[in-house]
Amino acid sequence: MNADKQKGNQVHTRSLHAEENAFLQLAKYGTQGIKGGKLFTTASCCELCAKKAYQLGIREIYYIDSYPGISKSHILECGDLQPKMILFTGAIGRAYINLYNPFLPLKDEIEALTGVNVKKIGDKSDITEIKQKSNTDNSNGNNNKNSETSGTH
Repeated sequence: MNADKQKGNQVHTRSLHAEENAFLQLAKYGTQGIKGGKLFTTASCCELCAKKAYQLGIREIYYIDSYPGISKSHILECGDLQPKMILFTGAIGRAYINLYNPFLPLKDEIEALTGVNVKKIGDKSDITEIKQKSNTDNSNGNNNKNSETSGTH
């Protein structure tokens, strides 16, 4: 068969569904077994993955979106070992990531909590001015001490 004719046929690709890959990785690297286990997936299982999950004895399948097809009615809801289909509720995608990202930049949070203006502390020109002022104060202080000691001798 010509390679061009196979182009749209997914049977000839090396790609796997995430569920298939998870099952194969467990078999490849060893496990205590997955019978009675849980499967977490983005979409509910397609027909191919539903058959594998059913045959492996998966007891619970958590999913975010329903996959269109016959997998639930023709595969998962038949027989004695029906896995429980559980629609995931909670933070997903960007909302999950945002849970762990700060709402405010750290400097703003510090300012809000302590009242300290972090921007002024972090500004290099202010630090230079502080150092110059400190040096001036020290040299003035030293001159005063020297003049005081000189005047008493």
